[in-house]
Amino acid sequence: MKLVEDYSEQTGATLIYISHYASEIPAVVTKVLELTGDGRGGYLTYNAQNNEPLKKKLEVCNASP
Repeated sequence: MKLVEDYSEQTGATLIYISHYASEIPAVVTKVLELTGDGRGGYLTYNAQNNEPLKKKLEVCNASP
């Protein structure tokens, strides 16, 4: 985990981190897109530091035909 955080901080790179557990999210992550598993492609977006919902929805590609 430290390697991911150090790399992101040193390079300023955008990080896309995928995990099944919120406890694994590195401290450098600022926004979270959480799939809701509702079978309809639902998701939640929130600030990773304080769990407040994001005011502006993240742009998500719709793969449906």
